[in-house]
Amino acid sequence: MLAADLGVNFDAVTLLANFTDDAFVELASIDGTGNNVENPDWGAAETELLRLTTVEYADGLSDPAGEDRPSAREVSNAIAAQEDLIANERYLTDFVWIWGQFIDHDIDLSVHAEPIEEFDIEVPTGDPQFDPLGTGEVIINFDRSNYVIDDQGVRQQSNSITSYLDGSVVYGSDEMTAASLRAFEGGRLLVSEGNLLPIDDDGFFMAGDIRANENVALTSMHTLWVREHNRLADE
Repeated sequence: MLAADLGVNFDAVTLLANFTDDAFVELASIDGTGNNVENPDWGAAETELLRLTTVEYADGLSDPAGEDRPSAREVSNAIAAQEDLIANERYLTDFVWIWGQFIDHDIDLSVHAEPIEEFDIEVPTGDPQFDPLGTGEVIINFDRSNYVIDDQGVRQQSNSITSYLDGSVVYGSDEMTAASLRAFEGGRLLVSEGNLLPIDDDGFFMAGDIRANENVALTSMHTLWVREHNRLADE
């Protein structure tokens, strides 16, 4: 049954979560608040990420650790080094990692701190992608994440989106983003020419998550979900 049949007034994109014979309806909030009735802030956007282990800062509070370790790029090169394509032993395709990234982008996003705290990554001399001329002077620009200081004075990172698997990667985690993606006609989402994602003023694709332009595979997944939404809306 459509929410419209129940007389529900939508202020933003919402998900029909539960329907029973007595017409009780729960609608998920766009920012995740209230999804846990007893703890309404749990999983909401702009709340603190949870840790599953202890902090490992250099000073125990906020200074980055690992000053004497190899750079992240050096570690990445060593782990991913291969000359040829390697078939997955379980015959899994690239769709698996694309789906994994899409799901990850539905549950967490830590944006850079304000003011920006640079934490650039050293690139090994002669890196084939970043330093093919062997200058030894190339870095990968990187910034530290947004954070709050807890009661013990420890730096804790914040989640800018909902931590629920609630489709926020498609619809957004705030009212402004949600509204910018809606056609406001027939429950549809906006699309551009060719039934592709809508395009912003800078020529980038728009989606519920700001990382939709990160790579073409991820953009394709976003496109599939917008098309599926509109297929259901049309039905």
